[in-house]
Amino acid sequence: MLLDLTAGDPVVFWIQWVSIVLILALPWLLTHSNMTAFRRSCWIIWIGSVATLSALYLGLLTYHYNGVQFGFRHDGNPMNTLMITVGLFATLPFVRQAYLKEYLHPLRTATIVSLSVLLLIGPALYNGVALYAYEQDGGTFDAGQGDYAGEEHQPVDPAAWFQASVMGFLSCTGITFVTFCTLFFFGHRKDRIEIQSDQL
Repeated sequence: MLLDLTAGDPVVFWIQWVSIVLILALPWLLTHSNMTAFRRSCWIIWIGSVATLSALYLGLLTYHYNGVQFGFRHDGNPMNTLMITVGLFATLPFVRQAYLKEYLHPLRTATIVSLSVLLLIGPALYNGVALYAYEQDGGTFDAGQGDYAGEEHQPVDPAAWFQASVMGFLSCTGITFVTFCTLFFFGHRKDRIEIQSDQL
């Protein structure tokens, strides 16, 4: 763990919500500013906020007696929906700008935003889809026996869990790929439209 904070620590609350506000607000400033220095500062703060919120979800900032769980809980992580929602809404300003007007660096912007989506949405989507698919197939978790029963939960059917994990992996990489292609395609499509208009 990077920090030994507890889940109920007020610092965790502030880290989470300040990061969320910055992640949702800064893309609008990025897409409406032409000042290079300001945009670079916003990019740095935005990427840092994404990394911080992702680290909090993955359990890198809080203490857990079983070690880092990477956001997975056998009964479902309530932060899954929050992470996915924040990630999707944070991409909207970039998609809007790519569709409405030219990006100066479509490849760079698409790469940065898609990797940020992978950090924000990827783990939550992987855990959520894998758990849902496993339980829909009748899978359960073994809480163990003895003095340490209930501290660790292992899938009873490893083969079914592996298949569910593959579905989760395909989901989180798929949304990253779609984000990259959308931003890159819209950016270059706008370039082509403007070039063709100038030639007429």
